[in-house]
Amino acid sequence: TGIVRDKQGRKMSKSLGNVIEGIPILQDNPVDILRFYIMWKASPLDGLSFSHSEMKTRAFQVISTLYHLHKYFQQNSKYDGFDVKKHTMEWAEKKKLFKPSEYYLLSKLEQLKVAVTKGHERCRFQESAAAIDTFVIGTLSQSYLPMIRGELWDDREETLERRLAIYALLGHTLMKVDILTHPISPYITEALYLQTFSPEKRSIMLAEWPFMKQELRNEKLEETFATIDTVISLTNAARMKAKAKRRWPMKTATVLVPTSIKRAVSEHIELLKDMTNVKQIVLTDSVENTPIKLKLKPRWDLLGPIFKAALGKARKQFEMLNPMQVKK
Repeated sequence: TGIVRDKQGRKMSKSLGNVIEGIPILQDNPVDILRFYIMWKASPLDGLSFSHSEMKTRAFQVISTLYHLHKYFQQNSKYDGFDVKKHTMEWAEKKKLFKPSEYYLLSKLEQLKVAVTKGHERCRFQESAAAIDTFVIGTLSQSYLPMIRGELWDDREETLERRLAIYALLGHTLMKVDILTHPISPYITEALYLQTFSPEKRSIMLAEWPFMKQELRNEKLEETFATIDTVISLTNAARMKAKAKRRWPMKTATVLVPTSIKRAVSEHIELLKDMTNVKQIVLTDSVENTPIKLKLKPRWDLLGPIFKAALGKARKQFEMLNPMQVKK
């Protein structure tokens, strides 16, 4: 990087007492988090404003989440008897065990491969780190995992193959993320790779770099699931406003969306019900079909000079108007 400054952007100097010593940082913090933070924070040659607290929040969150995702995969897959050699991606595809949620994750993984590869090739390492950040926290941990968590909790024999297919994809995804993250944070990714995917203890350094497979990209599906995420966020926001906790099942949720989005989202209505804990989801493109109440609030400060003496009559006429008709 260029000059390293403190978190206020001031140049480091002994007189200010804001100099950061390298060895104490490495003694007190995992090197993988320090490396990820420096890569994530600034592009090569640009100045870097170093913040201990920032490093211990976002950079730590990415590496910590990656670690715990591996532990989650290891514990659950072992319980269900997952065999990495038998229960492969090809096996799951052949059995037609994947749902749209899996194809969404595969598409986002291909997008990640492109972003990280381009970032490394162009020496825009901060773009690579940012892409890994978004995928690990946003796509994998906050989006995909909540979608399939309920299925993994189901321990019935008749749903075992579906669970094994989820493990196949989750394992495949984590392994690719390990390889993509390795140049930035090599120690934790080597350890996770050896523990989880290489029983013969074959180093991650001998793995092939994951390049994009165009046939797995599905931008339309990504857009649909982005809308689903928005609907879920809005539903949770409405719950918070009504002080109705997420664990409380609700009878109905009405979602007002454009016609094109309505058609796309309606195909995933069962997923929406599960993710929002609502028994019935009503998708509509018409305000009239919602419980929304419209209220007219005329700008009398602008209308007053126009109506002048007739302002009183105008007020009465406005009160008689149907707000829904006005909207139309």
